[in-house]
Amino acid sequence: MKMPSLEKLLDELLVVYPTHDCVVKKDGETVARIIGRDESVHKTALTGKEKYNLYSCSKPITCVVALTLYEKGKFSLDDDLAGYLPEFKDMSVRSGCGAFPAKNKIKVRDLFMMTAGFDYNTDSPAIRRFKADTDGKCPTSLFPKYIASEPLSFEPRTSWQYSLCHDVLVCLVEKITGEIFDDYARKVVFDPLGMKNTTYRLVSDEEKSAQYMWNETEKRPLPCGNDIKWYKFGSEYESGGAGAVSTVEDYIAFLEGLRAGRIINPDTLALMSTDMLDDCMRQTYWPKNDGYGYGLGVRVPFVGSSRTDIGWGGAAGSFLALDEKNGVSLFCSLNTLCSPISSRRYEITDCVKKDLGL
Repeated sequence: MKMPSLEKLLDELLVVYPTHDCVVKKDGETVARIIGRDESVHKTALTGKEKYNLYSCSKPITCVVALTLYEKGKFSLDDDLAGYLPEFKDMSVRSGCGAFPAKNKIKVRDLFMMTAGFDYNTDSPAIRRFKADTDGKCPTSLFPKYIASEPLSFEPRTSWQYSLCHDVLVCLVEKITGEIFDDYARKVVFDPLGMKNTTYRLVSDEEKSAQYMWNETEKRPLPCGNDIKWYKFGSEYESGGAGAVSTVEDYIAFLEGLRAGRIINPDTLALMSTDMLDDCMRQTYWPKNDGYGYGLGVRVPFVGSSRTDIGWGGAAGSFLALDEKNGVSLFCSLNTLCSPISSRRYEITDCVKKDLGL
């Protein structure tokens, strides 16, 4: 099937994204697979089976893995986090003159919703201690000890802030299951959906497609090494927010599994897809005025919006969308960090709907 609007957009983005691999499914059938490369930068033809660093496209997978435990009654969204991870029992909140005891307890819901009060400082004193104390291994199970040692940025549930919340969510899953997160994810999501090339564990650079970073001086993307930048704290750290590696084919299998109710049931997906921001949270949520709010780890249409998809994007340009209403799922891997036009990824859903006549 021809997708002229989508193909044109991806051609326009090619100057910033030297490689792209995009797949679109409608009612379970592949209606588009667009693979491109910039010959001046990427000399080797893409096969369509390359492994990419997902960065924040890891987040929806992490949340779905956690929601399988919610369905089993292993936690409630309104449970105190400290009931599972006692390191978070007595938190403080940062202020201009120091810190004061937090009035609100962190709830499990806050981890999904980015409302716990954490930040995304990956070079904080606590994380530097984490690396030093563990000789660079940084086992995920020890992460709560370090992140809980620093004050929160705000009282839980009084604001929305992109943060390490989903990394802490991994710690919660490990505590409840007694398993390494990747092992549990493989059991409940990866293996049932045939996602053989997806993992939160270290993957050698040789196994992954070339990764790029936008160079503002030269105004072009340049190779920057294939490792996960900034978010992979150590060799034993499984970052729920940014640490997964996958392929386009695996990710579209994940989205189709969600759409078909093969991982979590429709009621849970509906809950995940519900805008849960209140007025205070919405003031700090981004992007603004685009028809989206935020649910359990994904952008979602707010009430009255014309938007119909849920999803998210990643630091290296990847983008996902799941449109249950129209039976559409799509995933694009663009594999360039710090792109100056990353916001244009959100045009992808509009192009797909136009091409499909939706």
